Amino acid sequence: MERLVATYVAPFIAMLPTPYREALTLTELEGITQKEAAEMMGVSFSGMKSRVQRGREKLRALLENCCEIALDARGRLIACEPRPHGKQPANCCCEPEGPSREAKPRSPERFDV
Repeated sequence: MERLVATYVAPFIAMLPTPYREALTLTELEGITQKEAAEMMGVSFSGMKSRVQRGREKLRALLENCCEIALDARGRLIACEPRPHGKQPANCCCEPEGPSREAKPRSPERFDV
């Protein structure tokens, strides 16, 4: 399940404002610690922590606007499906494909940001 969602996350991260996009790309996609990311970007550790936290909030809002997400009691992902066709925002990366309702991520170039 997490790998499936990871295919959707990168295009959503690309939609974020630069400070949050950079922070989440380094920490969430590349696996760099927040402390290392802060040093790389020349910001304080607390500043990086703030960027990551705010970026996660913005990312979650984008995801929830496009997809139906279910979490377990510990906050771990247990289900993620594109919203029914017609209920997705115009910049959603989920596109239904035929009767199976499978979705594929769109490339970031297709977003109107």
